[in-house]
Amino acid sequence: MKKSLLILAILILTGCNRVYPNDYDIPYNDPETELTHTFEVNKQVLEENFFARPIEDEHPEKKCLDETDPEEFYLFKIGGIGSIFVGDIYRKAYVCEDKYFIYDFINARGPMYFGPFDLETHEFIDLTPEPGVVEEERTYYSKSSQKELPYYFVEPEHEVNAILIYMHGAGGGYEQGISDDIFEGNFAQLKSYTKENGVLYITPETSEFGEVGGAELLDLVNQLRIRYGDIPIFLSGASAGGRTIFHAFEQLDERAVKVDGFIFICPAVSEKQVEELDILQKDLPIWIEAGEIDTIVPVERMNAFNDKLLELGFEPELNIIPGGGHDTPVNEIEWEMVLEQFRMSNK
Repeated sequence: MKKSLLILAILILTGCNRVYPNDYDIPYNDPETELTHTFEVNKQVLEENFFARPIEDEHPEKKCLDETDPEEFYLFKIGGIGSIFVGDIYRKAYVCEDKYFIYDFINARGPMYFGPFDLETHEFIDLTPEPGVVEEERTYYSKSSQKELPYYFVEPEHEVNAILIYMHGAGGGYEQGISDDIFEGNFAQLKSYTKENGVLYITPETSEFGEVGGAELLDLVNQLRIRYGDIPIFLSGASAGGRTIFHAFEQLDERAVKVDGFIFICPAVSEKQVEELDILQKDLPIWIEAGEIDTIVPVERMNAFNDKLLELGFEPELNIIPGGGHDTPVNEIEWEMVLEQFRMSNK
């Protein structure tokens, strides 16, 4: 008897708590049956049939298709036998001009469907991105720290003719440089460029952002030299990652490691580090990308860094983005242009 009651309860919980479409339902997708039902919906239908109420102070989980915030928000409750057991079923609608972003909730069980619906075509809008460049993961061993450290890499379609290493900042891990949906998709474009143009792209992890991290990056460069020989290897890094490659830059003479170019993106280096910089190697290109109103790495410090490099005999290029903040250089650096310039200088 107890077993029968348990089975009945499971059936109710798993079946009856589903809210199936009716003449007034808004777009609904049932992942179990893979059936998609689309019905035109407007505010009157929402308010009259689902007791929908506007939400004035709601912060949207999602943006509209044009990246703006939704104009209005509605939250409404849908009944069902299952709600007796799992609680009320709520659905949220985000109004984006004439399109509704729909988010279904069943208590704490998470969303059943999320997606935009076009009221003109009565079709769901497919937001599935095109398959991007696939990266793989490996590890390298650092003699300096005696640690095994991970990295992602994107292998080019053709023979490797250059290598780019990108060191992430403090706000992310080594997956930052291969993420397609951050920094305005700039890394997605970079991966496509490297894959199509024979550049092996690597985004490593280090144990820290200081001198040890710089030494670990040079250990990685040495390992790549063993495998790939004398092809150009470029080190790049943003913010705290820029500080890490700065420490690698400082150690070039001591370690006798050959790096063929440095790309500093809003590098978080101190005034003292800039003042004390001294290096003998001069025959390599250096690019500095900075934001004009960066409050974390002031543009004055980037000017001082550029001046110090000139004093030491380098010929750096400093690109200051007007009105740019701290993230702007990562968003807007023109990787293809910089890398093409670096590759030309190494021919």
